[in-house]
Amino acid sequence: MRGYFTFLIVFVSFALLLSLVQLNLNSKTHDQSKAIWTERFYRVQMNVKEVLLEAAREGALDGFNSYCSITPPDKYNEIFAKQVAVNGALGKIADVFHGVSTPEFDRDIDVELTCEDRAVNPLSCSSLITAETARGSTLPCGRKLTSITIRNTDRPRLDITLTSKDGHKKTVEFPIGEKVFYQ
Repeated sequence: MRGYFTFLIVFVSFALLLSLVQLNLNSKTHDQSKAIWTERFYRVQMNVKEVLLEAAREGALDGFNSYCSITPPDKYNEIFAKQVAVNGALGKIADVFHGVSTPEFDRDIDVELTCEDRAVNPLSCSSLITAETARGSTLPCGRKLTSITIRNTDRPRLDITLTSKDGHKKTVEFPIGEKVFYQ
């Protein structure tokens, strides 16, 4: 009979302990706003990276093609052609992120793109992008743009700063070695 009472006392104690823990958990309010902002910032960050890569891809191709379309094969300069592609990419990025029609990724989050703490442009970030070319093209220069690499070293830094209207802020660094290939 003593074992039965001991079992009941332990069981009641355990049930009471569980109910107190449950009561304690229910009495607290759980602030989910930080988790929500973290998720929103991540979504915006991925969208910014996608737009940045696409702007760089289009700008580099436009710059290279404009140079190559007016240059005969005997006057082709590899270094200059790559620099024109890089300047085209940086110019397009600057237009997209610092121009009149800046994309709105989230109405509550402002996006700022900086390279070494300055606005992205061909003068401040000339080593941000590298271009690769190869023989074979329908353009007059006989070459084609094969790929560009954004941030192939740890310098320069390319930062994406996200700021919400109510004060949340996050700065992330663009990853090293994002490569875009052309077909």
